[in-house]
Amino acid sequence: MYKKIIITKSEIEGLKNKDDKMRMLIDSIGEINREYIQDSFIALVNSIVFQQLAYKAAISIWNRFEEFIIDINPDNILKASFEALRNCGLSKTKISYIRNIAKVVKKNELGLENFPMMSDEEIIEQLVKIKGIGVWTAEMFLIFCLNRKNVMSYNDLGIRKGLKWLYNMKEEPSIKEFEKFKNRFAPYNTIASFYLWEITVRNYFKYENIEKVHLKNNI
Repeated sequence: MYKKIIITKSEIEGLKNKDDKMRMLIDSIGEINREYIQDSFIALVNSIVFQQLAYKAAISIWNRFEEFIIDINPDNILKASFEALRNCGLSKTKISYIRNIAKVVKKNELGLENFPMMSDEEIIEQLVKIKGIGVWTAEMFLIFCLNRKNVMSYNDLGIRKGLKWLYNMKEEPSIKEFEKFKNRFAPYNTIASFYLWEITVRNYFKYENIEKVHLKNNI
C-alpha cells in the first residue's frame, strides 16, 4: 500500500540552487524519507484522518483505524459501526466525511481512475465538490497519493510557519507572498514542502535563524 517517494539528486540540487536559505535548510536536514499511498480511496480516507491534527495524534488514530479495518475499502467502512469508528479516535464529523467518501466512491461518482491523466487544478476542483474535502485535503492527496511534484499548500499552517521562520518574516506570508515563494521553488514545490515541514518536526524554531542551525551543524 505504501511506496517511498523518490527524490532524485538532480531535484535536490535544482531546489538548492533556487535559494541560499533553502540550500542551508536542505544541507542541515539531509535526506527526506516520505511515502505515498498508492490506493486512491485509502489515500482520501487518510487525508481526512489527518485533517487539523498534529502528526503524532493523527498517526496514532490512523494506526488504530488500520488495525480495525484491515482491508480499507468503501464496503468495509460503510459496514463498520459508528461506535467502533469512534473507538479508533475519529471525531463524529470525520466519521461522517469518511462515510460520505465511501458512498461516492462505491457509486463510482468520483472517477478516481481518471485522476492520473488530469492536472492538479482539475483534480482539486473535482475533489472539493465532496463534503469533507477542502483544498488542503485535495492538495495532500496530490502529494501523498498521486505523487505530484509541484504542490505547496497555502492552507497548511506548518508550511506558512516554516516560511516565516526560514525567511525571518515578521508575519506569516500573505497569499501574494506565498505565490512568490511557489514561483521561486517551482517545479520542486513538493520537495520544498517536505523540508519546510521538517522545521516544525525538528523544532528549529528554538534557533534564531537557519544560519545558526547551519553554523551549529558545521562546528
